[in-house]
Amino acid sequence: MSRPLLAAAATTLLALPLLASAPAAAAMPSTSGLGSRAGVVVVDLRSGRTLLSRSGGTRRIPASVTKLFTVGAALERLGPGWAPRTRVLATGGPAVAGTWKGDLVLVGGGDPTLSRAALDALARQTVAALGATRLDGRVIADAGAFDDWQGGDRTRRSFDPDMGGRLGALVVDRGSGQDDPAQRAASLLRSALGAAGLRVTTALAKGAAPAGARQVAVVTGPELGQLAGATLGPSDNFYAEMLLKAAAARDGAEGACRLAAGLAPLPSVPPGPADAPCAQQAAGVAPASTAAGITLERQTLRPLLGYSPRLRDGSGLTRRNRVSPAEVARLLVKLNGRTAVAPVLRAALPQAGRTGTLKRRMRGTAAVGRCQAKTGTLNGVSALAGYCTTRRKRDVAFAILQNGLSIPRAHQFQDRFVAQLAARG
Repeated sequence: MSRPLLAAAATTLLALPLLASAPAAAAMPSTSGLGSRAGVVVVDLRSGRTLLSRSGGTRRIPASVTKLFTVGAALERLGPGWAPRTRVLATGGPAVAGTWKGDLVLVGGGDPTLSRAALDALARQTVAALGATRLDGRVIADAGAFDDWQGGDRTRRSFDPDMGGRLGALVVDRGSGQDDPAQRAASLLRSALGAAGLRVTTALAKGAAPAGARQVAVVTGPELGQLAGATLGPSDNFYAEMLLKAAAARDGAEGACRLAAGLAPLPSVPPGPADAPCAQQAAGVAPASTAAGITLERQTLRPLLGYSPRLRDGSGLTRRNRVSPAEVARLLVKLNGRTAVAPVLRAALPQAGRTGTLKRRMRGTAAVGRCQAKTGTLNGVSALAGYCTTRRKRDVAFAILQNGLSIPRAHQFQDRFVAQLAARG
């Protein structure tokens, strides 16, 4: 053998151990069965490299995958520690001979979890703060933080039976069976005040809290990190639409101001001088609408994503939403890079084979314990988007949007694809 050939052979032999130790390329699952009006994208979270894209740039109806944008924008704008508040403000006073001369204003902040128990707590705080046994004034419901739409984009002012509740800044128990949730909340508070020892004999009213009214009671709902799980896990349409509006409402504006200023997520009780600037900045915010929430969502996400999603609501109930698998995957990649957001989002997502809307899917596959994702379903629409840590320890984001396919066939493809991604990717 000539010297050049011997040298080439030696070089080849020396290279063999290096080739053997190089990391294997990701083995992507087959996209057979995806459908003609569908797309899928897989992205490596460490490198940002797209590992697979089939029709990934085409925008389609995302259904409840829309909630990823809603929750992601809220976390980005407000931080996981923010929480919605419901307050009681008082005018007049002090109490004379056991009577408080002035009004009590129940101010809603869009808490989707507001319950009768919370109103009972507000009543007890209020009675203790007033030091009175009789109210010579009205109980006023202030639901002005939101507009008057009880539905989202597709039903607007009308109740949407698929929403799971009536939207509003002051809604108790999701507004179930209530034509006027704010009035009902004020009525329940009046009864709770009576049970707590404050006699109220005057009529109820609705209106805005007057300037100068002081806070005498407050209850806070769950922190946003918990609300994220309550929204994404069961795919709660009511929670998603309430979050969309709450982020754009007065309390949301105050929370965003506090996050930017490095303050605690919520004002002190009672509010102190350090709380005043952000409260004053938020005071002029108009009643939050679905459209205002969408505008704010776009403004929040555009610097992060480099694009504005074409969305019309917060839940995905409307068929007018349009995003591409590549855009969903980019959202997941970018949120995964946010230190405060990433662990909250991953914990909030349904876990394959274990929790939420994925509890009964992909059981007994490699996806269990490795993948978490948001589902989406409308008539003729199915979607799945989330994260996997594969058996090869590769962290990936994926997005599958399928339109025009039956739900069983779409689920069959999604479950097979994600299980194979977890096993081989």
